[in-house]
Amino acid sequence: MPNYHIWKQMDAHAEDFVAKGWVSSDRLNIAKEALKSRPESSLCEIFVNAGFITKQRLTEFIGTTLDVPVVDPSASDIDPQVIACIPAYLARQHKLLPFQLTEDRLLVVMADPGNQVALTELQSTYPHTIEICIGIDEKISQAIAKHYAVKNLTQPSTISVGSVNYLAHEKVADKANVPGENVVNVVNNLLIYALEEKASDIHLDPIMAGLKVRFRIDGTIYEMETLDRSIQMPVISRIKVMAELDMAERRIPQDGRARVQVGNKIVDLRIATYPAMWGEKVSIRILTKNIFHSLEGLGLAQGEQNTLYKIIMQPHGLFLVTGPTGSGKTTTLYSSFMKINRMDKHAISIEDPIENEILGVNQAQVNIKAGVTFSTALRSMLRHDPDIILVGEIRDTETADITARAAMTGHLVFSTLHTNSAVGAINRLLDLGLPPYLISSSLIGVMGQRLIRKICVHCKTEYEPSDDEKKSTGEKVSTYYHGAGCDNCRQTGYAGRTGIYEMLAINDEIRDMIGRHLNEQEIFDELKRKGFRTMWDDGIVKVTEGTTTITEVLRACRNS
Repeated sequence: MPNYHIWKQMDAHAEDFVAKGWVSSDRLNIAKEALKSRPESSLCEIFVNAGFITKQRLTEFIGTTLDVPVVDPSASDIDPQVIACIPAYLARQHKLLPFQLTEDRLLVVMADPGNQVALTELQSTYPHTIEICIGIDEKISQAIAKHYAVKNLTQPSTISVGSVNYLAHEKVADKANVPGENVVNVVNNLLIYALEEKASDIHLDPIMAGLKVRFRIDGTIYEMETLDRSIQMPVISRIKVMAELDMAERRIPQDGRARVQVGNKIVDLRIATYPAMWGEKVSIRILTKNIFHSLEGLGLAQGEQNTLYKIIMQPHGLFLVTGPTGSGKTTTLYSSFMKINRMDKHAISIEDPIENEILGVNQAQVNIKAGVTFSTALRSMLRHDPDIILVGEIRDTETADITARAAMTGHLVFSTLHTNSAVGAINRLLDLGLPPYLISSSLIGVMGQRLIRKICVHCKTEYEPSDDEKKSTGEKVSTYYHGAGCDNCRQTGYAGRTGIYEMLAINDEIRDMIGRHLNEQEIFDELKRKGFRTMWDDGIVKVTEGTTTITEVLRACRNS
């Protein structure tokens, strides 16, 4: 049984339960003793579990105490337009339901009005006035199941889905040992559903009740629905068949890939399994084949575009893209790579894993079991007369050293590095053991980046910012925009993503700083004095343009 935040708050009113005759003094003392060994629990939870107080009576008491209306959302039909104000994943995750919309406010019933995380997410999802009511969790769950009807994934789809042979690039028949037709339909519909929602990842998480389906959309994970436990293992087996994994092996993690044709789209899938408490977890990365962003489509300002183009057009040197996991580094790397990849150039790559195919590039994948690491592959690559080299990531001293020396000896090298800023890449290379002379001789440019969500153009509207928001922007923004929420953006107010960037072109002045062993902060301060534009500065520009919100920029990075 859940121990709600609001129940914990009601412990201060435990004596009122005695005064009303609901609980005897002896039982209250027993409950307090029991609470000492379970401090994470609450007296209210103990009372309800023991049958001293019903949930109905406790809910009515909370409503009276907090002056919050008590609502039974399962007792009546709710307008679908009202339901559409709050996405299904939020309703299911926090047991809440919109049930009435007036001219000036949305009424939402919650099982736990004391859950501040839920209240914050609710307010960010529906930015207008919300009035909170309280209800019994089972009643709310019934209403959620009724009004947020899940897709019938077992029905055949009108969109065809089939496996594609990697080498022949032709659609092939399913293998004979695939599970039943309903299970095939479920997996096919999941893929179709994910593509419709523009999801980058599908997460199938085993829980006691079944297989929870979650999609990552624009960098945020949304809970979509839960598949029945009876279909959990057949669905996972079907996905393993597609990825040519061992269906009988459930004790160790496995990795594979598949290529499918969904309608007229060719989609690559990176599939990974992981043994968990309630069964195998499956993660599917969705890679739409042969779709690349142009440099112009990355969201770079014109000045940054010009700087980047000058960097990657140099005949040799090392260009790094930095940022945390999920910040779009690979997309930028591929887009830059494609900009200069020509028939008269020999391009070769080592990646972990290969995210997408690049026409005319000899791509290889890290294979630790076979002894193919970034460093061993790099040594071999240099004997193949490359003009352009793409290294998926610099992780260790050996890879950093070979990469830098390759860049210094006539090769143009692209790679990524996990640092928080462009300037931080210099110190990271020093930490990996590269001498300053090698860094200054090989490095030609570094780009730091983050991904932020864009305001939905269909529900974009002006709003009056809070004093904190004005303060965070330094009063540089005159008009603030956000998304009010609509069907096109699943009521989130956001649709699609763009990047915020900082571009560091290595010149003689920066080489001198590296040679003088200046630390990251000293280099950054020197560059700021000369007008260096940070990711934060780029984010504020995009807020001013109405591309994104200050909330998104604050989430992605802080003012340095």
